Amino acid sequence: MTTKLAKRRPAVPYEPVRAQILKDWGTSKAYLRQSLKEGGLNAFLESLGHVGEGIGMTKLSRQTGLTRQALYKILYGKGRPQAHSLWQIVEGLNLRFDLVEDKKAA
Repeated sequence: MTTKLAKRRPAVPYEPVRAQILKDWGTSKAYLRQSLKEGGLNAFLESLGHVGEGIGMTKLSRQTGLTRQALYKILYGKGRPQAHSLWQIVEGLNLRFDLVEDKKAA
C-alpha cells in the first residue's frame, strides 16, 4: 500500500522561517560550522546561501565587495567557486577558516 503523504508540501513553507532564524548571527555561525563539519564544501556553500537570505543578499554584497549577481552565482551556481571568492564571503561575515588536525586520521 502506498501513501501520498510523501508528496505533500509542508503546511508552512520552511524557507521564510529558516531565513528569520538565521538573522540571528549566533545561530548563523553555528549553522555554518555544523554544515561544514558534517556536509563538506557543497553543504557549506548551500548554508552560506541560506545565511545570505537571512541577513539579506544586499547587505552581504556590501560586506563582501561582491555584486549580488556574483553572490547568487557563487552560492547557487552549478560550478565551484574560486577560493578567492569564497574567502571574500567568509571574511565579509567576519569569519575565518582555520586548519586543524583531524584527530580521527592521526
